[in-house]
Amino acid sequence: NDRGRENTQVPAAGNGEAGVEGEGEDGEVEETISGSLEIIGFKNRRKLKFQYRIGHGYFIYPHEGRITGSKRLVEALCCRLAKLGKIALVRFVARANAQPIFAALSPQMPDEASQTSGGLVLIPLPFADDIRSLDLPGTCVDEVISQDEQRPQVEAAKSIIRGFRISHWSPYSIDNPTLKLFYAGLEGLALNEDLPSDAVEDLLLPNERKGELAKDHVQAWKQSLGVDDLSSPPAKRSRTAEPFTMGLDVVRAKVRDGTLARLTVSQLKDILRAQRQSTNGKKQELIDRICSIV
Repeated sequence: NDRGRENTQVPAAGNGEAGVEGEGEDGEVEETISGSLEIIGFKNRRKLKFQYRIGHGYFIYPHEGRITGSKRLVEALCCRLAKLGKIALVRFVARANAQPIFAALSPQMPDEASQTSGGLVLIPLPFADDIRSLDLPGTCVDEVISQDEQRPQVEAAKSIIRGFRISHWSPYSIDNPTLKLFYAGLEGLALNEDLPSDAVEDLLLPNERKGELAKDHVQAWKQSLGVDDLSSPPAKRSRTAEPFTMGLDVVRAKVRDGTLARLTVSQLKDILRAQRQSTNGKKQELIDRICSIV
């Protein structure tokens, strides 16, 4: 098929520009060895944009028991990539009969503080035709932000976000409250002690102090929107049912017609309550009591 041998676009590989394969080179991609990882080049780490990460990554770590010398190879590659600020571009086949993908290898250096091991993070990259510029009329964020009259609103919103930003925060310093509660209950069970209500402190609750400090920024943001106060909708009021009223003459007429039993229990009780009679009993008892007083 001559059309199948035409030039083919290959992945953007982190720079947003599509390369072109020559005639016959696409067959080499199809003949990739199953379960392979081949380095095809290197790029500056800044070329790897956030929007290029289209799927879940893989963490590659050395295993001396299966591949001798893998630890020394991975450590050398990680150190070199981290020192030069580079990423490796690879052609990756996860398993047999899997489609080859192009990916980036980013180094992860070991960190004793966070107890993370060293290795390589494999990030799948999009193909050239996966990167497209969307034209959404009326919803283009860049066009709205570029307007001068909208800049004060954006800056005011940014100041609110800065007010809630936490400096020098690490997710490893936050314990899992569910696990802490489990172990606290297990400890209380072992020591035959009651579990106190404040046994576990949830460190992820909103910071009230930061909320008080951000009030001025929120007020400035509302003023930039031209709204002095965002009034909350009025609370819904529960409607109380109006008491059922019926004249004594109408009640006598219903007794003569035999239609008194068509009234509901609550209506019968309203009639008795208006005549200062007891409202206890079943429906037939209420009907008999009404008949006796009229």
